[in-house]
Parts: sequence; structure tokens; C-alpha cells
Amino acid sequence: MPGRLSRPFATVHRKAQDSARARLHEWAASGRIAGFALAYPEMKDDRLPAPPTNFAAMARSDFETITIRGEQLMRTVLPMYQRAVDL
Repeated sequence: MPGRLSRPFATVHRKAQDSARARLHEWAASGRIAGFALAYPEMKDDRLPAPPTNFAAMARSDFETITIRGEQLMRTVLPMYQRAVDL
């Protein structure tokens, strides 16, 4: 039963995500929001302006350290850009 339910769940989840992304683009186009930054694991690498780094060979502890640092940076940088947009 769990195997049979995973595909429909994935489909519904994907549709919900697509709807949310579409809404963000609509809001930005209409001026309701100034802009947005959205990163998610399913992003297509060939659509990015720079190729992503492959972390497969990295030790798990090093990967976790870098991940935590990335999260810290995003929490610091995003509010800076938000203020710049609001000015």
C-alpha cells in the first residue's frame, strides 16, 4: 500500500509546489511583491548561471558544516537585499 500511495502523493505535492511558484511569478509581474529568491533541490542544473558543485566525494561532517554555513549566510544576506528593495 505505501508504494501505491507514494506516486499520487508526489504528484499532488508537485502540483502544489508548481502552483506556489506560479503565484510568486504572478505577484512579481503584477508588482504585488518586488521580487523573490527561490532555491529548491529539484532545480535544473543546466538552467543555473553557474554549474553547481558536486559534494558527493566530501565527508559527511564537512558537508554538514558547509550546509550550516550556507544557511547562516542566507539568513544574513536575504534581509540585506530585502531592505535594498524596500528603499
